[in-house]
Amino acid sequence: MPTFKVRTYEEHVTIEADSIEYCLDGISLRFTTGDKITAGFSRYLWVQEVKAEPVADAPVTEEPAEPVSE
Repeated sequence: MPTFKVRTYEEHVTIEADSIEYCLDGISLRFTTGDKITAGFSRYLWVQEVKAEPVADAPVTEEPAEPVSE
């Protein structure tokens, strides 16, 4: 789920939501998850999507094979 940072006039807010929508119905910014509104702001300074850092693959180490008894 994408994460967004929102700077309001009072604070910084971090929100997890599926999508962001800019609206003209009194709420300038709306975040939704599924079909539910999870947050809305009528006054904000900026919004930024936080991109997930790519996870580096762990080094693969091969363990020596166990001897097969005949």
